[in-house]
Amino acid sequence: MLFKKEIYVGKKDEKYQKVVNALRAAGIKFDVASSDMNMRGLNRGAGMGSYGESSNSIWTVYVGKKDLEAAKTAIHAES
Repeated sequence: MLFKKEIYVGKKDEKYQKVVNALRAAGIKFDVASSDMNMRGLNRGAGMGSYGESSNSIWTVYVGKKDLEAAKTAIHAES
């Protein structure tokens, strides 16, 4: 994403929720993208979890470059 920096890359788990909650609480705008590692093979649909999400999805949270330091501070304070 142009003009954006990755602040989190990983599974949609407890850590992901902490990052998103910290950004929301600090009023920092963010974008989320996901990629499904299963879609690279021929076994599409394998490993599907609830609501159609793959258990192998990798989630990336992006913030604007100008918000990067504030986002890091907010996330660290949430830990």
